[in-house]
Amino acid sequence: MDHHLDLPKFIDRPDPLRKRIFRRKWTWTFLFVFVTVAVVHFRHSLSNFYTVYVPKHQVFRGSGSEFADSPQEQLGYGYSGEDGNEGNEGNEGAKADGQSVQAQPAAAPEPAPKPKPIPDDVPLDHTNPRSRLDPEFAQHLEWDPPVDRVPEGLHGNPHYDRYAERDHDPNRWEGFPQNVEFYTNSTIDRSKPDMTAEPFSPLPDYNSPAWSKQWKGQYVPCRGLTGKLFNESDKEVVKGYKRGSRVAIPPQHGSYEAIGIDETRCYDRIGQLGVVGGSESPSVHLMDDLTLGELQNECLARNKDRYEFPSTPDIRPGIQPVPRPEPEPQNLPRDAPEGSQEGAQEPQFKQRSAVLIRAWEGFEYGDNDIHSIRSLVSDLSLQSGGEYQVFLLVEIKEVDADMFADPAWYDEKMEHIPTELQDMTILWNEKLTRELYPGLEKYEVRIAQFLSVQWFLETHPEFEYVWNWEMDVRYIGQIYHTLERLAEFSKAQPRKYMWERNARFYFPGIHGSYKEFFDATNNDIATSSYTSSPIWGQWHFDEEGILGPNPPRSQEEDNFEWGVGEEADFITMLPIWDPRHTLWGWKNAIKHYPDPFIETPRRSYIITNARFSRRLLHAMHQESLKGRLLAAEMMPSTVALEHGLKGIYAPMPVWFAHVWPDVYADGVFNADGWGAGSFYNVSEYGEDEPGHELAHPTWGRGVDYNEELERQGKPQAGTGPNNEGARARWGQEHDSIYNVDREHNFLGWSWYFRSDFARMVYWRWLGWKATFSDWTQGWDPDYDKTIEIGTPEWEQKNGRLCFPAMMLHPIKGVKPGKIKPDVPIENWPKRP
Repeated sequence: MDHHLDLPKFIDRPDPLRKRIFRRKWTWTFLFVFVTVAVVHFRHSLSNFYTVYVPKHQVFRGSGSEFADSPQEQLGYGYSGEDGNEGNEGNEGAKADGQSVQAQPAAAPEPAPKPKPIPDDVPLDHTNPRSRLDPEFAQHLEWDPPVDRVPEGLHGNPHYDRYAERDHDPNRWEGFPQNVEFYTNSTIDRSKPDMTAEPFSPLPDYNSPAWSKQWKGQYVPCRGLTGKLFNESDKEVVKGYKRGSRVAIPPQHGSYEAIGIDETRCYDRIGQLGVVGGSESPSVHLMDDLTLGELQNECLARNKDRYEFPSTPDIRPGIQPVPRPEPEPQNLPRDAPEGSQEGAQEPQFKQRSAVLIRAWEGFEYGDNDIHSIRSLVSDLSLQSGGEYQVFLLVEIKEVDADMFADPAWYDEKMEHIPTELQDMTILWNEKLTRELYPGLEKYEVRIAQFLSVQWFLETHPEFEYVWNWEMDVRYIGQIYHTLERLAEFSKAQPRKYMWERNARFYFPGIHGSYKEFFDATNNDIATSSYTSSPIWGQWHFDEEGILGPNPPRSQEEDNFEWGVGEEADFITMLPIWDPRHTLWGWKNAIKHYPDPFIETPRRSYIITNARFSRRLLHAMHQESLKGRLLAAEMMPSTVALEHGLKGIYAPMPVWFAHVWPDVYADGVFNADGWGAGSFYNVSEYGEDEPGHELAHPTWGRGVDYNEELERQGKPQAGTGPNNEGARARWGQEHDSIYNVDREHNFLGWSWYFRSDFARMVYWRWLGWKATFSDWTQGWDPDYDKTIEIGTPEWEQKNGRLCFPAMMLHPIKGVKPGKIKPDVPIENWPKRP
């Protein structure tokens, strides 16, 4: 029997049954269509709700508003803070942040743009996203990924086989040739008569007439690690080789010339570590019973007339803040004119800086850790007459212990610290920060890393600046010289367009000199509708307690003058950027700021090694007392933004493990919205899970994004082909380099929180064998060509590695014989 219903014939039937069945049939059809549309609409609305207001896997979870695990942790990425992503379709020409010349309280933060769906009836071709790319850029995406050599899942995230024909490939850099010349051109032929290591002392011309006109007191030489005064012997001074006018292999990111760092010298391990009793050929005999805290305090006492607050720092200060006995000379009132003490006729007291090396209970101090700490103490504190003082800030794991109630308990904890470091060590734990800041919801260091730094500054009124220094940072060269140059560079930067300019990576190979970069970047900011109202002054939520000065004039009237000569409150060595429109996993780790928190203006930065002013740390202290909390890598930069303080990205030289084409590096790291989104879209739709391809590819940039902009009435003023994108929104849109999978591009940098290259450089500089970890690069076509670099056999043929001034991170577990670091993956494939 045929059950097929011939609807036209059925409708023509004249009997009443036909009419009843027909009515019933179309009633059910109508109901089915209605319910289907309602369900689709509900799912879409719920998705948008989670997208805009409750990003999945981010920030707060449940009624208790607890921090959830970040996407980086879920995908196997370590948290980018202590040791250890929602996207928007564009800005629609709106302001990125807001401000007022009179710095009035912000009644309501400017909302982050909400995504605008693409009409269903508009066909979009996503079969070949690369067809729309600039050919000069697209050609560098062509490569042969080792899909058949490294099975999916063994390389970690992202997978090799998921980016064919897409407009980005975060693994592509692995296929570029290794930067072998970085090593082969960085050796010293000591057979040449003029190739001898010479002491490098970049200290000021102390006690000269010019110096005495600027600074109070007299510089008095201090004792070094050998017990001898520095004016009696230069054996403890870092030694370097003169190599000519420029470094052999210029850095791909940043610039010596821009920062003012000497690039005519290079340093091998003997000249660097030998002067502090390290390397295989130590050049000095250190004092018996060496104690670094005592040496620093003695040096300060010798130079006490140079400082306004020369008291010996208390390493058991208690919990409560200690006020300064007099007003802070550089803590300007809000209505103060530009510049701090520029033009002052009388000599000034020199401001002191603290360097807090972060460690934790149970940390195993290796020989290289001790040598690194000695170098910091010698170069920064002892040779400068106490301008810096280095401390070890150690977190105690007993979170509920009352540290200052029982001196015997405190002494017992100190016994686990190496003897020479004990009298420069300050202990802290969570109970201390809970008592100081009772209104916070989270206190663990990975979220609230700077609570202990705030406490340090509040209890140590003798310091004006603090360097937060991670234990796994290593420096090659003379560190006093570099930190002073970073400070001077930042002091010379104007405030105009500061927050917008901070977001852009500086690549000299394509951007030219820093002046050319500065001028071009400012022009983009001034002419982009996406930055039509740059930050000027403060963006604050409370009139009371704002520490930054008011602008002296309108932004239009300022010719990049305001801020020049003003010390920076915050200095980083990588960009400071707006995370709100990105897929960065910690962007919404924010609590007790005005609702809706998703719209609160904020800034982020990566690697917590940075300089803080007393003014900034006090502002952060005030925010913490109000119960406000942000992820560690947003707290200082966001508070500086809110209070109208001066934050500067100083482009420190960084090298790449592989030879990147400059145009490709610029397109990847400074993407401004014209590229596709990420595969690991863990927060945009609420239903997508890590490891799955985007369910809604039209939300990514790419193939027909130019047409999308036209349909949505948005300006086409970006850097992509045909001017797609959001001009001057570098790294701050849906295709941000800080997205979970795109962040993989950083693993070949010499300065990032999860870099393999930094470790390789340092190992080889020490004369040890090293290669990539399997996590970074499970395959290595140049393995046999590069594995011997830096080894004794290689040095016999080429000479010891000698690098210019260089900061490296992360450097963990410095021990010989460990060719590659441990990674949380088993059963790696054999090298092909």
